[in-house]
Amino acid sequence: MTKAEVMETVKAMKDAPSCCEELQKIAEEYLENPGKEQAAALIKEMKEDITTIDDLIGLCESDEGRNMFGAEQAAAMAKQAREHKEKGGKYCICPACQNAARLLENEKDI
Repeated sequence: MTKAEVMETVKAMKDAPSCCEELQKIAEEYLENPGKEQAAALIKEMKEDITTIDDLIGLCESDEGRNMFGAEQAAAMAKQAREHKEKGGKYCICPACQNAARLLENEKDI
């Protein structure tokens, strides 16, 4: 990834509605000052926060997920997640996780 692509992807991840507050804060710090210390903090936080596809499926199929998203939405998300997994997807289908996965795949460029 080019530096511009890294910065665009970090911004997209940070701006995703599904991005948690901790990751948003660290991403913002990285965008303001993309040094080695900020990069290391960003990578660490992404690794802690990224959701696996199996965890997403489990959440969507649980009572907690049905309460969180509503039964219909949870079922639709579980279906999308299973389709994503069948195509080789390893991580949650939300924009925050998808952008984090792209960044982690190119960790050396951060």
